[in-house]
Amino acid sequence: MTKDLAIVTTTFYNNSEDGRLRRDLARDFFRAVIEKEYRAFAVDGGTDNGNFLEELRGLGVFAFEETQHGLGGSRREALKHATSYAETNGVADMRILWTEPEKVDLVEKVQELHDTAITTGADLIVPSRNSLNSYPLAQQWSESFGNQRHSDH
Repeated sequence: MTKDLAIVTTTFYNNSEDGRLRRDLARDFFRAVIEKEYRAFAVDGGTDNGNFLEELRGLGVFAFEETQHGLGGSRREALKHATSYAETNGVADMRILWTEPEKVDLVEKVQELHDTAITTGADLIVPSRNSLNSYPLAQQWSESFGNQRHSDH
């Protein structure tokens, strides 16, 4: 286990076909995270009337019900839960990996990202994709622009 790492995210899935698919991907993500023995912190906005939260807790995720409604508030809550855990448990220099939990393949890169942050002294690492071809054109443009801005800095 990488003791100074917290994987932090928010969730909310409605009962649509898309919501169910994204919830299933999130389950796979959290299972992979826990299997690798990373700490995961999630704030959920009300999926399945709390059943999803209980499922996450059963996996070993530090899972909390959203109290600050909206994406910004719930993200701040999730980050606060991770930093409070670090303070309470004496984890100095906690590193935060923020991601959407549908990015299951990212779990395989977590250790590499963590090690890169340590060896380079980076304050921020932004992973990129090999190809943006699967994205809609508008997102391809915005991702390319954002990636270039990060590279420039």
